[in-house]
Amino acid sequence: MSKAGSSIFPRDAQFKKSFVELDIYNRGNKLALFTLYNIEKHQHKEIVEFDQLTVEHIMPQTLTPKWNIDLGKDGDEVHKLYKDTIGNLTITKYNSEISNKSFEDKKDIYSNSNIKLTRDITNFEKWNKNSIIGRANSLFERANEIWELPVDDYINVTQENLITGEEYSIMDNVDVTGYKPTALIIDNDRIPISSWKDMLVEMCDFLLNFDRELFYSLLDNKNFRKLISRNADDIRKEEQLAEGLYLETNLNANDILNYVRLLTTEFDMEEFIDFTVRY
Repeated sequence: MSKAGSSIFPRDAQFKKSFVELDIYNRGNKLALFTLYNIEKHQHKEIVEFDQLTVEHIMPQTLTPKWNIDLGKDGDEVHKLYKDTIGNLTITKYNSEISNKSFEDKKDIYSNSNIKLTRDITNFEKWNKNSIIGRANSLFERANEIWELPVDDYINVTQENLITGEEYSIMDNVDVTGYKPTALIIDNDRIPISSWKDMLVEMCDFLLNFDRELFYSLLDNKNFRKLISRNADDIRKEEQLAEGLYLETNLNANDILNYVRLLTTEFDMEEFIDFTVRY
């Protein structure tokens, strides 16, 4: 399978519905933070560093009496359906200070934020179901400006027609025997590489920094017992990723590609990862 260009968010009606209604907060692996951060970075270049940010629920995770009053008789249903959707989420540096405040109080704080995505919320007079859906639709339009629609959908690829410099999805069913990777592409950020070992190490370094807790949990996942270990003696040719974390690098090209696929699947990032090769 191959794709022309890189697509994180396909432009179709079904995806838009999912984008607006998906419980993105609990999908795991910081997907909500990753998405909101990239939307903010696209529209505002003076962005706070990723690791300084947290996801903030505009309508809080636990309703206070004031929020119950403001949401009205359907408040419980609105809270249940939309609390963890993209339209009700933003990014801040001070989540714990404002989490359960009223919308009026939150607007006062949001107005002083250096994050445009958060400041824009002050344009809403009140926060309810219509506000959340309206903001989600707006975020979807911005996402479409960032992540381009592929010219075609995935198509079958054989080894004979792999093209030097062409971007292939990490999930493409290709045999890379005899090929050398030239770049690992993570959400359009191109990392030059010259070996399959480089791809594995760079991917693991990125995912470790992206969600350290999740990565360490893979030590207890049977799918990765031959790939990562707490003990260097368990590894034939080790690369130390962090304290008490060792990576097996004595693998062939296709095994490495399959492990990278497994890793990106664990992190729900299949659509974010591409690579290029040369013969």
